[in-house]
Amino acid sequence: MAPKSILELVAGQTVVALPPEAIVWEAANSMKAHDIGAVLVVEDKQLVGIFTERDMVRLMVDADFDLATATLDQVMTPDPDFASPETSVSDALWSMDRGGYRHLPVLDGDGTILGVISRRDFF
Repeated sequence: MAPKSILELVAGQTVVALPPEAIVWEAANSMKAHDIGAVLVVEDKQLVGIFTERDMVRLMVDADFDLATATLDQVMTPDPDFASPETSVSDALWSMDRGGYRHLPVLDGDGTILGVISRRDFF
């Protein structure tokens, strides 16, 4: 059964967020521990970036980065697109397709993080 709203997709989620100065290795361990594909990067309770499994793969093949010392602010996608509770499910999926990404943060009107939707939530 297809989800009816963005809020249904994020209901019950535990938001996994780290500060920009967190080490990439910490983000990777958080993703593994929570079985998720993205970590939100948050500063002063505001979303400033996102770090995904796809970013991790790129880093693993880049000889200039050491996962044990690189910080999220060096490798995250800054100011990512996001959905709101009012965004329709089809519009969220369209945004993800258009942008070529698999994860979309969900924020309410004051910037409070409600969760992250993933392409796999739709299928």
